[in-house]
Amino acid sequence: MLLFPCGHTFWYCFLRKQSRSKVCLEQMKKKCGRKCPYCRTSIQCQAVNISLQNVICAANNRPSDVQPILISSAAQQPSDEPEMGSKEKYESDLNMLSLRIKVLEDERAESKRTLQKIDSDLANQKAIAEMMAGEERDVRNRLEKAQEELRRITENIQSQQYEVMCRRRHMGIERKTGD
Repeated sequence: MLLFPCGHTFWYCFLRKQSRSKVCLEQMKKKCGRKCPYCRTSIQCQAVNISLQNVICAANNRPSDVQPILISSAAQQPSDEPEMGSKEKYESDLNMLSLRIKVLEDERAESKRTLQKIDSDLANQKAIAEMMAGEERDVRNRLEKAQEELRRITENIQSQQYEVMCRRRHMGIERKTGD
């Protein structure tokens, strides 16, 4: 079954089971009344999902069960005299098509909002990535400077140690010669 206006599709048995289950029925009445089990949009009406039914029949190799989408019997058999109830049928078809158009327009608007949010999130992520790349460059520069300073300090320490060693040797030689 296709639910309007949200457009979600459920097995008819599932919807019946949902509405007959006491726990679920009580929850649905308390929480949301008659709403879509997926998105909780109020259900205005429901109809057989002909497109899905056609796909299932085609997949099961039963082309005789495939139904044309929204083609009335008057459109299939042109005649000079209108059929009984054809006006009502056309009005019903028009109402269903109008409702379906509204559903599709709502879906398009929601998709557009979602796309705008994704674009905004993407722009934010790109800005964050650029900022982090700049921070990485700064940290790498500071690291290179720190490594250079460490190298100079290590050289100074080695130089100082060499001088201390030389002085000790020199003092040791002086002591021996002075004795």
